[in-house]
Amino acid sequence: MVKVRRNLFFFELKQGYLRYSENSPEEKECDHQICNCTKAVSIRPDGEPTQKQQYIEYIKEYPKNSKFEKFEVTLSGDGCNFTLRIPGKHYYHKWTSNNHAYFWFKHDSLQIEITKPEFNEVGCFFGHMYLGNKIDISKFFNGHSKSRIVDLSKIGSNELWMHYNHSEGEKIISLRECKETDRWHEVFTLQKEIAEKARTYENDYDSLVVDIRKRVKKEKGMLEKIETLREWFEKVFTNLDETEMFACGKYCYEK
Repeated sequence: MVKVRRNLFFFELKQGYLRYSENSPEEKECDHQICNCTKAVSIRPDGEPTQKQQYIEYIKEYPKNSKFEKFEVTLSGDGCNFTLRIPGKHYYHKWTSNNHAYFWFKHDSLQIEITKPEFNEVGCFFGHMYLGNKIDISKFFNGHSKSRIVDLSKIGSNELWMHYNHSEGEKIISLRECKETDRWHEVFTLQKEIAEKARTYENDYDSLVVDIRKRVKKEKGMLEKIETLREWFEKVFTNLDETEMFACGKYCYEK
């Protein structure tokens, strides 16, 4: 299923920030407080919005008793977020979450988060994969400083590598040459092609959301690429312990 959501923000002196949403398929939203400064409203305020957001989503629900529950994709020109929902909840210490596998792209980087009971302190695998040497490493060290170990001049333009920063310092490792690494290269390429197509829709505020949804549903090539990536992410989740990605991510995470 394809969904389009457009959020329009308005500012009024008496009420503060107001968010009015347009959805296709249509979703009725009641007035409610989102946070201390923003309220969702069901009737569009007068005037022009001060800010706009538009999201295009692809959602696939699996049959009951399947290994997976739902596949969700948020399409963006900067990078798409792919999420697998797995039945059941994950409990570990004080951290509770629905079982999931995140594969979230941003330009030439990929953030990975997969719930995995009994793994590390919180029972979740975290990985950060990068492609090439055009990566912003200015906040790699503790989230606010330039990396102390990453030398981009020594990284190939098509090299896949992983990096992690923890209390004991940083670690970096490149994926070895193998079929899986070749497949990850294909995944980055497909994702970029999907994101490029998505960019033409996410910034279209002139068209009605219902018309944008109709056009996206006709993008057979883009939707087929999304399905191809879905099958790959399912495979990665199912065989996580055997993957090169997991081996490299585990090496980076270990102190």
